[in-house]
Amino acid sequence: MKIQFNKKTVSLIAVITLLLAVIIGIFVPKKQIIAFYDLSEFEVSGLKRALEAQGQDVFNPKKFKYIEYDNSRALEKQLSRKPSILFARGGSEFNRTITAAGTKTNLVLTGDLSGLTSSMKGLVLAKDKNIAAVPVLSSNMEIAVNMNLYRRSRMTTISTWSDIEKFAEISKNREKAGIMFDCKNADNFLDMTGALIEAFDGRDAYHQAVKIINDTVAEGSAFNSGKIVQNLMTMEGSPLNTTVQTLKRWDKKGLLLSGTFNAAQTDVNSFMKSDNVSLTFITLSTHRQIPRDTIERYTSIYLPSDIAPSLRAFTAPAVYAAAFKKNKKTVTLFNALISKEGQEKLCAQTGFAPVLAQCKTVDRQADDARYWVAATNPPLQGLSRDITLSAEQKEDLSKSIQAAVRFN
Repeated sequence: MKIQFNKKTVSLIAVITLLLAVIIGIFVPKKQIIAFYDLSEFEVSGLKRALEAQGQDVFNPKKFKYIEYDNSRALEKQLSRKPSILFARGGSEFNRTITAAGTKTNLVLTGDLSGLTSSMKGLVLAKDKNIAAVPVLSSNMEIAVNMNLYRRSRMTTISTWSDIEKFAEISKNREKAGIMFDCKNADNFLDMTGALIEAFDGRDAYHQAVKIINDTVAEGSAFNSGKIVQNLMTMEGSPLNTTVQTLKRWDKKGLLLSGTFNAAQTDVNSFMKSDNVSLTFITLSTHRQIPRDTIERYTSIYLPSDIAPSLRAFTAPAVYAAAFKKNKKTVTLFNALISKEGQEKLCAQTGFAPVLAQCKTVDRQADDARYWVAATNPPLQGLSRDITLSAEQKEDLSKSIQAAVRFN
């Protein structure tokens, strides 16, 4: 038997359905979305722990929902539905996308930023006088020095590149140990390369390298990483030349461990564990992921330079928080992230350096990283993030730079 509805019945059902939808919308509010982009699994896990440590008044997990964006896709293509807060690594793509996103938040008053170090204030992104994104953590590029080998070397200090080379020579001759770093991960290698360019030739040379790379790609011809390296070695300022020549010298003198140019970070960790690595270049983020019984035998120093600190800019990738909503929950959480208590919880759960000048850190490494960056200019976000290349193009460029060190 067919059931038939007259027009009045259908209209009544429609009205009831609409009322139920309105009631559900009122009494069952949507969860606030916390999104993550261009961050490692380790970094995302630490941020989630830090958020959940903020306390129910600031962050109630039942009222928030996590989303991890696809790191292989452009950020702007994934912002059709804007989150309440986005955590992401800084760099040219992030800066361009966020400042063009049309955010009208103005969530953070000027006074709320007064606790940031001057270097970190220089990283704040604003659009139309509204705060669009604020750095909440940083991960400085450091040199990890093997303290067992250092003590046996009988050197009294390592504060210059000459000291570093002398230490590497002693470690090679007495201990059969050498310099090793991650060459498999293109982003890691390019960030190290950019940090070396700044240390040897200054931040202007770094920015010139970024310009040469981006301009060469913008010419429109087929991508040629070899041509880019040639331009970096020969065009105005030759920003890559000192870095390549230094690495080439280390390689020819046998200061680099055999297999370095095929090494992933896991390989570096294994050689560090057996005391075969005299020193390595890593970020604070990578430092935190090396097993404790290994990394505790290494001490961190910043990349030295003949350039005055007031003219330097360390490579210290920032984790940004960008707010897209202006509701009470978002405002409360966003402001908590740059409060003294919030910063201490962020640092405790991630191991990164804080952006505030005055707050506790998890250990000396984080405190040193904060101080080093604070004593210089707004930090660089890393060559891998400041150039406008695809993942495949960065892979090619990394290999071409390594080839220039080994074969040319």
